[in-house]
Amino acid sequence: MHIDLLQESRSNIHKVNTRLTEIRRVAYKLSNTFMDSVEIIRKQTQGKDCQELIQTCFIFATEFGQRSLLYMDSNRRQMNNLKLTKLALDWVSFICDDCVASDRRTFRWAVLALEFAMGMTRGRHILALGEEEYERIRAKRRALGRVLETNNEADRSLAYLSASATNVTVRWQQGQFVGGGTFGNVYAAMNLDTGHLMAVKEIRLQDPKLIPTIAESIREEMRVLEVLDHPNVVSYHGIEVHRDRVYIFMEFCSGGSLANLLEHGRIEEEEVIMVYALQLLEGLAYLHESGIAHRDIKPENILLDHNGIIKYVDFGAAKLIARQGRTMAADLHATKPNKSMTGTPMYMSPEVIKGENPGKAGAVDIWSLGCVILEMATGRRPWANLDNEWAIMYNIAQGNPPQLPT
Repeated sequence: MHIDLLQESRSNIHKVNTRLTEIRRVAYKLSNTFMDSVEIIRKQTQGKDCQELIQTCFIFATEFGQRSLLYMDSNRRQMNNLKLTKLALDWVSFICDDCVASDRRTFRWAVLALEFAMGMTRGRHILALGEEEYERIRAKRRALGRVLETNNEADRSLAYLSASATNVTVRWQQGQFVGGGTFGNVYAAMNLDTGHLMAVKEIRLQDPKLIPTIAESIREEMRVLEVLDHPNVVSYHGIEVHRDRVYIFMEFCSGGSLANLLEHGRIEEEEVIMVYALQLLEGLAYLHESGIAHRDIKPENILLDHNGIIKYVDFGAAKLIARQGRTMAADLHATKPNKSMTGTPMYMSPEVIKGENPGKAGAVDIWSLGCVILEMATGRRPWANLDNEWAIMYNIAQGNPPQLPT
């Protein structure tokens, strides 16, 4: 018969071991005190519209309870886990009984409560629940249907995004405004868990009628970002879904955009233009080999990191391309052809403007890239002498070339 024996390590110095034992005892006591306090505060504030305070108490008590497990011995750890499991049930009950289903905050709170409850009832932990507690969590799970109405298209769209494999829970702090992108603004932010800088794209969902359309755009951008991994493409870290907004976490590029660089004039050194052009071509070749057409290449969507490495960003207009040249999105939605006009007029190819078949998949990106390289060499946007977008589109459709460097 094989028996596994576990023996916790102890310090050889008696005073150190005594202090460590005291730390374990205090950590367990504090954790239990915080967890007990949540229900006390909840009862004392009943009917006083303090839902956000109670939600904060649940978050603090659960996080402290989980972190304190590091300082406990096996017996205290087991008792603390049981207490955390019961606290998870109380949290779900709070969402169902005390929160307003139509409140935008309730959706976000419900996701956090359910994620924690799922984690604490996974494996053997659920066996520690009594019959009454088990029935309570089953009843509350059904009651949470009031938070998300399945017959509401906007809620269904948010639920789909929330169920994404890349939906993450990150402790982060928003920093300064960086710029605007497709459907949203981008901010610098600090990941409080890792201490690293990252870029956060905030997409506000203010009009319920537009939520399904915006969610579809976010979903398509996520499908593109999830499959990309290249030095010349910005890295994607995950998504955080709330009822009134969505956050997309990406790599932070401190060098700003190529557009910011070209505001000071053309790039004087031809060698620098060649290096940038090579990186742009390598990144674009990777995208096309991965079956992706960017469809909105312009200096604003090209970033530089702290080492001056070029990065493609903003795939809100991108399409996943099937081998036959059709997009996966087109296979799902036959009413949305790949030759739809998407992009910025002065960087659009003639076939996009005229609505013609673009030919080889991703060919429209080659034209746009040529316009970007031309702008690096001249310091002027293509067709800068024309005063409106319609005139630019007319000249492109007629096959008139932009002004070339002399």
